[in-house]
Amino acid sequence: MNRIKEFIRLFGSIFCGVDLFILNLCNEDKVDFIKKELGVFFVVAITIYAKSLTNYWFLWGVAVLFIYKLFLSNLNIVVRGKKSYVFIKFLLAFVLSGLLIYLILDFWVHVGILGLSYISITEGILISIVVILVFFACFYPVRFSVNENSLYAKLYNQYVESNQLQAEIKVKKQINELEQNARIQEKINVAVEKEYIKRLSNEIVETRMRIAKLALEKWEKEQKQKIETDIENYIHTLD
Repeated sequence: MNRIKEFIRLFGSIFCGVDLFILNLCNEDKVDFIKKELGVFFVVAITIYAKSLTNYWFLWGVAVLFIYKLFLSNLNIVVRGKKSYVFIKFLLAFVLSGLLIYLILDFWVHVGILGLSYISITEGILISIVVILVFFACFYPVRFSVNENSLYAKLYNQYVESNQLQAEIKVKKQINELEQNARIQEKINVAVEKEYIKRLSNEIVETRMRIAKLALEKWEKEQKQKIETDIENYIHTLD
């Protein structure tokens, strides 16, 4: 269940630019979000309409949709971002508006709604309405800023800060565990080293004892041989 919830959160953050669970708790922000979303899809519909004569008309709509969802109308960027990117958003929305106006007029020329050489007063009024409508439609969904005191902004910031705090605690815990394991490993290494030195010392002592024992046995054997071969001479050497 938690994985499904996290997937929905991730999907909402990427595609919608908002945390859907938190937004559901904020009625005023939810209404404003729905209005902005309708504005985005209206711009997408205008784009598809203007490129309906081309083979890949749907790709234009998808491109415009991603531009708005990932940047222009992304609520989380405005809520969390220290930079609002007002100028960049204004410039991008302005360029998009100009492009859509051109595409619509070009489409109308191709279908015969507008003439190529002469524009009547009626057509001029129609073009003016289109220009105003397109500019309004393109700029309306753009989120240049957000009320920091809004319920969504407060709840979302608390949620993000809580996650960051939990992540920091988790990282600190992992670091402490690594340091503790390192200290334990160091103690183990010291103990192993002491045990190794102790065993090595014992082996050296035992080796010396074995060598001394062999030397003693060799000396006793030599003395025995001297006694057996020349007992009188051996007795004189002891005087």
